[in-house]
Amino acid sequence: MIGSIEKVLSKEVDIQEKNLKKCIMQEVNVDFSGMAVLDSPNYIKCKDAVEEINKEIFKIREIILKKVNHPYTPIIDFESDQIDKLEQYELEFPMIIQSCSRLETKTTLITSKILCIGTLGRKAKH
Repeated sequence: MIGSIEKVLSKEVDIQEKNLKKCIMQEVNVDFSGMAVLDSPNYIKCKDAVEEINKEIFKIREIILKKVNHPYTPIIDFESDQIDKLEQYELEFPMIIQSCSRLETKTTLITSKILCIGTLGRKAKH
């Protein structure tokens, strides 16, 4: 009897572990190279938002791994506002990406204008 209870519990733990591991999110990676020169409030806002999102993802990942490593121990130090924050970031993230895309477009445009000016300057010297 004890053997069958242990077997059932072991199977449940395996299922829970598998489901928890599916919930582990990877950090958000945004390439901000070249955007720092713009010194735009949108650039700073995007960069700060991504850093904050990654901090929350890390906290939640740590909680999930704690539960995976100790399946029979209840998690009592979980901060419930993390879920709310993550939901808020999920709503804001598309807007942040859109702002980053606009910054990237501006950076590309500025770079092409600089290259064009450099080319015109070289042609004028000849």
